[in-house]
Amino acid sequence: MFPEGHPIHVLSKRSKEQGRDLFLWDHSIPGTFSLTLAGGINTRRFPYLTCATLYRWIRLICNDYAPFKLRAIRVREAPQAFLAYTEEEETLYTLDEESNDKPPPGDYAAFCRVTPIDYVPQEDGDTYSGEEGKIFQLYAFHSRGWSGLLGALSEAPTLEGVWNSYSRTAHLNVMPPAVEDFVREKYNLCNITGSGESKEELGVVWIFPPGEARLVKGKLPQDFDMEAFVTSDNAILLRNDLIKPFHENIFGVDVDDNYRIVQFDEYHGLQLPSHVPDYQTHQFNACTQIFLRQHFRWCLLVQICGGHILDDYNRGEILQTMNELGMGFDDDVEEPPMEDPRWQTEIGKICFRMRLYSRMAESRHLFL
Repeated sequence: MFPEGHPIHVLSKRSKEQGRDLFLWDHSIPGTFSLTLAGGINTRRFPYLTCATLYRWIRLICNDYAPFKLRAIRVREAPQAFLAYTEEEETLYTLDEESNDKPPPGDYAAFCRVTPIDYVPQEDGDTYSGEEGKIFQLYAFHSRGWSGLLGALSEAPTLEGVWNSYSRTAHLNVMPPAVEDFVREKYNLCNITGSGESKEELGVVWIFPPGEARLVKGKLPQDFDMEAFVTSDNAILLRNDLIKPFHENIFGVDVDDNYRIVQFDEYHGLQLPSHVPDYQTHQFNACTQIFLRQHFRWCLLVQICGGHILDDYNRGEILQTMNELGMGFDDDVEEPPMEDPRWQTEIGKICFRMRLYSRMAESRHLFL
């Protein structure tokens, strides 16, 4: 839970729209307490979300199975910087990767197990003194065990948004008639809902567009043939009204949670069962499962990644306003009076708070 009962960090438009209450932070500068919001989830939308599921989703996104722990952190604003946040050096509770309990709302970061490193003096007697010594200790001995894993939680556009984005492979996204005919002959029901509409109400679609196969996470061989995605195993039969939200990553199939259908956002008129019916899943072979996982991974990238507050602002506008308010690198620019309307803008109000914190810190220093 949040130590204060609520997040102290400013919520981005994305976080507000999604109603997020669980936030995943990345240590943006290795070896420091500096934080960047990597993603977030509205736990109320997913009543079935467990700690184990959260870990599994993160590993699916990152394609990384190295040991790590999600630990609650106390986030604090860094008043000297524009909407910057840091982690307090405090050890809070850890989420158990094997737990089926629901993760409490709060701020979390990834940590890895710290392996003690023996200090070996250099032949010339150098003991890593001075600034070099500080850097060495920070990276080699810091007990926090920061992990950069959550840095891979990078927000992505929908599959519909990247469709045919690479002209050299766009032709692969055209469904071959042989594949469509095979899928229609193999299935006579919607593969997701199991409902039996007429043939005119069902369409054959790619699970993961072959022309965008370069986006698949993992180490692919240099001679990887993207045409391997042009297969009936990568195609399903869908109700026509489900095709667009499927391509927009509004919903996906979590194969490893008994084919649970996860709906990430509201969509007009969309009605889905909780799981793909058993009589449908039995028809999915191992290859189809892989394609469904890749589609679901992309849903996670689209829906739970990103959302840092700075994404709501134009960097150039921030720097320009700070400079105009005498807070930039130009020493010749004087601070305008408080009556200046630039202090009343959204960016100006944040700059004023930064200035206030800075002066309070200077005042405390004078009396020490």
